[in-house]
Order: sequence, then C-alpha cells, then structure tokens
Amino acid sequence: LGRMYVPEKQLFAFRLRRAADGDTEVPEGTSRRYTATVLIGLAGEDQATRAAVLGLHSPEDVCGRLISDVKTSRELGEAALTAWAARTLRHPRADEAIETLRRKDPAGGTYPTVELSWAMTALVAEGGEVSDMGLARRLAELLMDSFRPDSGLFPHSPFTKSLPSFRAHVSC
Repeated sequence: LGRMYVPEKQLFAFRLRRAADGDTEVPEGTSRRYTATVLIGLAGEDQATRAAVLGLHSPEDVCGRLISDVKTSRELGEAALTAWAARTLRHPRADEAIETLRRKDPAGGTYPTVELSWAMTALVAEGGEVSDMGLARRLAELLMDSFRPDSGLFPHSPFTKSLPSFRAHVSC
C-alpha cells in the first residue's frame, strides 16, 4: 500500500504502472474511494503499520483532507466511504462527513446498490456517536426491498428502470 500512497496529495493512486525503464513504478491518478478504503483498513492497525503506509501523515490527517475534499464531490460512493472512514477513525470532523453524506440524499436518489450499502454501513459502523439511524433504516429497507430471493442477489441498482440496458443485468 505504501507504494501507492501519493503523499503530496494525501491520496492513494488509482493504479501503478511500470515506467519505460521497466524498473520504476509510476502512480497514475488518485482515488478518494481507494483512500477512504485504506483508512478503514488502517483503523485497526498499529502505529508502525500506519506509518509504513502513510509515512509522515496520520490516518486522521488524510481523513481530514478527504472530509474537506468530498464536500464538492458529486459521488455518493466517495461521501459514503469518507463518512465510514471518519466514523471508524472517530475523527473529530465525522459529523461533517455524515452531513455531506446526508446532502447526497442516498434514500431519495437513484444510486447503485454498492454505494447505498456503503452509505448504510457508514451510518451503522462502530465509531463514535455521529450517525443517522433513521436514514440507515430507510437505506436498509430500500436495499432489502430490492433483494431477489430466487437468485440470492441484489440488483446493480434498486432502481433498475434508471439503469442503462448494458448494466441492468449486473448484480452486486
């Protein structure tokens, strides 16, 4: 993971590519989602492991950056994963992350199942007092109403009419 961290941006790379010399790895792009996912994983690790991945930055520093950045994001997935990381880390600005998540209106929008599940997990994950159990219940109902017992799968989105036809058959 440490190889994928881009310290000057406090974000993780989208991918690593070999440079033309064949010996060097070059990070390409950055991802708020990947960064939040790593922070969720690092929450249970010791300080040495955290430092091996993030160098001089703490998970709280990186999460604070995400909380600030995600306010302008249009993606529910970024907001949900950031809120989940903030709650898991018990970040002092977790309330801001939850508020950003609320503003995306996950229960009222037409979002993919995986993003709705991340949003619900962010609201119920252990990690401090900041949450919105009413919204978590609405998301749980929405997800469970879309469950298909005959296949044991969830659709790509609970809102199959809003999906392009090439995605409508994909499950989560």
